[in-house]
Amino acid sequence: QVVAYAVVMPVVGESELLLIGVLPEHQRQGIAQQLLCYAEQAARAQGCSKMHLEVRASNTAAIELYQGAGYDVVGLRKNYYRTTEQQSEDAVLYTKVLA
Repeated sequence: QVVAYAVVMPVVGESELLLIGVLPEHQRQGIAQQLLCYAEQAARAQGCSKMHLEVRASNTAAIELYQGAGYDVVGLRKNYYRTTEQQSEDAVLYTKVLA
């Protein structure tokens, strides 16, 4: 059974984490942290020097994961995610140098 996944796209020597997810019943067990580490290693192996990502400003669990893994806030996209017809949510942009 697949319990987690990640999608990373290499782009001209850098990479972007497009998606990462863990089934709810398997969350808070360190799986996302391990998967993120593996994604970074795979990007490094392909010659990528940085990993970029974006996350909803309200997604505190993901923000804790990224900050704990050494990602730095590099920007904000105001009203990036549409939540309803009249409401939207900001995207926080993160980057990590892959040493």
